[in-house]
Amino acid sequence: LRYSADIRMRLLVVTLVIPASALIVGLLRRRLESQTRARIAAQTLEQAHEMVQNIDAIVWEADARTGRFSFISRPAEAILGHPVESWLSDPDFWRMILHPDDRDWVLSYFSESLARGRDINIEHKARAADGRTVWLRDVVRVTRDQDGHPSRPRGVALDITPRKQADEAVRRTESKLRAVFDTALD
Repeated sequence: LRYSADIRMRLLVVTLVIPASALIVGLLRRRLESQTRARIAAQTLEQAHEMVQNIDAIVWEADARTGRFSFISRPAEAILGHPVESWLSDPDFWRMILHPDDRDWVLSYFSESLARGRDINIEHKARAADGRTVWLRDVVRVTRDQDGHPSRPRGVALDITPRKQADEAVRRTESKLRAVFDTALD
């Protein structure tokens, strides 16, 4: 059989060019999908970072073995007045800013909880850079490594000072009212 040049060209297109074109289109589609997924992942990561940095709380992560912070959110500076760099560069920084009345029991509680891999939910006092006492509620999730050992505690420290001050004001008012009532009964 002899085919005309036109038919030979059409056979060539059908057997070589169309499959090659389909392959190229498939590769381009996969690359575009991969780039889209990467762009969406980057946007999601950026949104999460912005959310963490704009929450009115201290979001943090540390190494369970060393106690060194690997992440501290910007609001730490507004809440306690200490620069984020101090938290990240000094492994004893957190211990130093714990209020002296709470330091021993907080360190003991954290140490015991981390050793057992237990999550933490406590209220304690810390010292702000200007000397103020700030009440914090620390909520901590202890993550584990592939061997099941505690590795990265991640927490959120909320400033609960206004609530503690209100509680104290209520106690003082109750005490005054009790004294007035007791005096009136005498």
